[in-house]
Amino acid sequence: MLQIIHLTYIHTIAICFCFLIFILLLMATFKQKDKRIFWTMLIMSFVGTFIMIGFFMIVIDRYTKKAHIENLHVKRILRNESIAFSGIIRNTGGFKIKRCTYEIKLINNPSLGSVNSSNVFLPSGANSSNEDKKTSIVYKKFIIAKDLEADEFRYFSLSMPYPPYFSRASSYQKLNCH
Repeated sequence: MLQIIHLTYIHTIAICFCFLIFILLLMATFKQKDKRIFWTMLIMSFVGTFIMIGFFMIVIDRYTKKAHIENLHVKRILRNESIAFSGIIRNTGGFKIKRCTYEIKLINNPSLGSVNSSNVFLPSGANSSNEDKKTSIVYKKFIIAKDLEADEFRYFSLSMPYPPYFSRASSYQKLNCH
């Protein structure tokens, strides 16, 4: 999915720098007399410049658009077999953030005591009980903030299914802001 990046003045400086490098590479390319070397240098100038611009955009976004989750509360809701996350997202960087996504992965950690010695050495297709068909990972991705200005905070709340057969589940969360 193509995402539109909010360009800061740092992005603009990086693009101008890459364009200047591209102009210098073009000047060196046009001094070549050999046609094979000329076309190779021309193609490498284009490719190298686009790779450099992409690299700079990713690195600049990573270090200028920062946000943190504060006061995170996690509650399991037994009535509808779900888990709820709520808290505050705060833009700690100096630039506007277009969108923040929050990825949550729940992984079931079943106890090893439930394994009996009779089915440990069975081939993988031999035991076709309903227990094997249950998923052990639940993954959801949520957009928790859009157009978050510098030093601004917003409350968020979200919920996702929590399978009733999970025992001692671990949760892993990741915040991505662009």
